[in-house]
Amino acid sequence: MVIQVSDQKQEASNLKIAYLFTTFPVLTETTFQREIRILKTKNIELEIYSLWGGKKEFENLPITRFRKFKLIFLFWWFPYWMAKKPGVVRKLWGEVRKIPFHSWGSLCETFIGFSFALIYANELRQRAPGLIHAAWATMPASAGLLVKNLTGIPYSMEGHAYDVFQNGGAWLLRRKIKEAEFVRTSSESTRSRLLEFADEREKLILVRRGLDKRPPMSEIRNSRIPLRILSVGRLIEKMGYFDQIRLYSEILAQGIDFNVRIIGGGPLLRPLERLIQKFGLEGKVILWGSQPFDSVIEQLIWADLFVYTGIISKDGDRAGFPNAVGEAMAAGVPVLSTAVAGIPEAIEHGRSGIVCDIHEPLSWVNPMRRLQMDDGFYSELRKGARDWIDSNFDGWRNIDRLYQAFHQHCN
Repeated sequence: MVIQVSDQKQEASNLKIAYLFTTFPVLTETTFQREIRILKTKNIELEIYSLWGGKKEFENLPITRFRKFKLIFLFWWFPYWMAKKPGVVRKLWGEVRKIPFHSWGSLCETFIGFSFALIYANELRQRAPGLIHAAWATMPASAGLLVKNLTGIPYSMEGHAYDVFQNGGAWLLRRKIKEAEFVRTSSESTRSRLLEFADEREKLILVRRGLDKRPPMSEIRNSRIPLRILSVGRLIEKMGYFDQIRLYSEILAQGIDFNVRIIGGGPLLRPLERLIQKFGLEGKVILWGSQPFDSVIEQLIWADLFVYTGIISKDGDRAGFPNAVGEAMAAGVPVLSTAVAGIPEAIEHGRSGIVCDIHEPLSWVNPMRRLQMDDGFYSELRKGARDWIDSNFDGWRNIDRLYQAFHQHCN
């Protein structure tokens, strides 16, 4: 199956959606950009709001940014809404006060989301979208929840990874789910987590991420010595890069020659550089920093293998299903991965990839050695991965399901 790009509009009444993001666009969230790109081809009017930074526009689509100087308008809008909707503000504030404090980040996200709602609720009421859609269960859903209670505009939301797992999940998550028209998630593992908070199971819909166009298929090199290994992800705890660097030390000790490129930026850059030096892996493991998606595609063409070492971090955070894994599978790069969160939904061991134990180096060494030498096995994994992509990672087909949910729940 070939993923096709179509400019044809859906034959349906025009929908108007206010789409709330934490930050949009973001280099590390290209999947949202793909989804907006697809939605733009539908019979839908999108109004994009970025609550924390972001750019003025995305591919000629204007973005309303919530600039921080606008917080001064709380001195007007907070008393206004306290007078107009006192019960709403007091009730939500009372619920927030009961939440055990565990994170300044959660507090700030809730504050910014509520502040946006207080300041923009009247404008949104005048613009009259049929639905407010929050891209995350944190800041955007906080905004959507309060705007709904102030104006009556229905809202829907999404939950995917840190916003559902980290520190027990976003503040007011149960209330947010209860009042949402529907909740979109992109993996079965995250859906299972959300079911712990949902009284109405039918509100939760699984709409996987996907590609708007296929990356070029990488060629199988005649000689995969040294082995070219690629990993893509932010340099944060849940990506397991400390374990990954230690793993490369073990792999080198087993006599496998390799070159590793790690794409991604983040707060663990310096500690990881020191660990690479400690194990004498300079020149073998290169941290490339953040790169645009076109550069990621170039590196997928270069790579023989893709390694993902995701873990559950100390605060409970984990990836739902890493989009970089899906992109590697689509490009024909065999994936070796830990079995965390949504990975087992895509990686069937020995068919569409290899599932490994981060604490068992041989579970990585043996398949690497085989993939280095066995063209038949290498090709089988590529085919199994592409089969899964065809069935599950077609962005056009997947976003049709989200579009239908919008159509069903719009006023």
